[in-house]
Amino acid sequence: MSLATGKFFEPALLVPSLKAAFEGKTFDPAEALYVAVAVDPESKELKPAIGYNRESVPLFLNETVGIWRVPSLRALYRGAKVPPDLGDGPEPYEDIFTLYDQHLAMFSKSLGPPRDEELAEIFSAIRRRPDGKSTRHLHDFLWQVSALMLGTRELSEAEFAAIVGRQERSCRTFAMGPSSRNFATMLLDLREGR
Repeated sequence: MSLATGKFFEPALLVPSLKAAFEGKTFDPAEALYVAVAVDPESKELKPAIGYNRESVPLFLNETVGIWRVPSLRALYRGAKVPPDLGDGPEPYEDIFTLYDQHLAMFSKSLGPPRDEELAEIFSAIRRRPDGKSTRHLHDFLWQVSALMLGTRELSEAEFAAIVGRQERSCRTFAMGPSSRNFATMLLDLREGR
């Protein structure tokens, strides 16, 4: 199951609350489900929305929009599988890393690429305290992307921690200083075909 091969998810693996957010919609495994970047609707410029609730995850599936209520990431853990050592490669979770990468590229296109250090800090916080206090708009967005990942795949707590830890390491690898934005810029360039 990979975004690269045209399959986003297996409908049978969706958690019931996610299915309910799109009640009446027939899911096609080739369709991509995305978390929307929440922006201030009153502004003429794109800027982060203020005061929105991260537990109300705005999702879009082609032209259909739904709000998925997610009380916590921990409530979405399924099973007790132990992940393999992810080392330098993302196998067998390539589709999940692609999901994060596509969302980060979308965020970067809308609001500008975040700093590598900021991304690493957020992934570290989500890994250590999945449902901890939000630190900023990007933290909420990545929390929502994490919820989408957990709501569409059967992942244990250990698998989730390994995946998010690998994302944190990738951000630190790309960092060249406190203001570098290499990781998100590279993802945006790949998405834009540059």
